[in-house]
Amino acid sequence: MIALDVPESPDRIDEHHPLVYHLEEELARLFALAGGARCLELEERLGKLLQENPRKVEEMVRELVAKYYREKILKGPPDRFKEAREKAKEIWAKA
Repeated sequence: MIALDVPESPDRIDEHHPLVYHLEEELARLFALAGGARCLELEERLGKLLQENPRKVEEMVRELVAKYYREKILKGPPDRFKEAREKAKEIWAKA
């Protein structure tokens, strides 16, 4: 699995990419899908919507991809020293 912090070539994104999981979750939420057959229902609904209004699907996906990368970039990398900093604050507070 590839964890991305910035957008890169779509050719490097496979079905196990976090972006794909994010899109699946968000689209299922938009279509109000739940349960074990969610993937099949999502595929059916997207297929139908693609036939009826491909621009709408493209617009939805563009918006969701932008939202995903905005969150990734604004969130930033994980803070490796957060736990140590909090522990130090506790120790200094007791001293």
